[in-house]
Amino acid sequence: MLYRVSAKSLLSIRNSILINAIPILEEQGFEKSPFISSWFGRNNLGDFTYDLARLSNSCIELITIHISKGDKWIKAYLNIFDFH
Repeated sequence: MLYRVSAKSLLSIRNSILINAIPILEEQGFEKSPFISSWFGRNNLGDFTYDLARLSNSCIELITIHISKGDKWIKAYLNIFDFH
């Protein structure tokens, strides 16, 4: 017998995995992004998006994490801006 997980349950499971990982990022100096257009939780599509930022030396590091319905993974994007 095969067990199938619904898309809604899979979305919730992946989000709970990420929620447990956010304190690790915060220990590394990341915090909720201060920009007005940033997301931190459920977005307008019903998915989850988390924007985190860290300022270090002369760089700003931005992490955007997407958890989309229908996907089976968590997508993370890192952008580093150097102000030299």
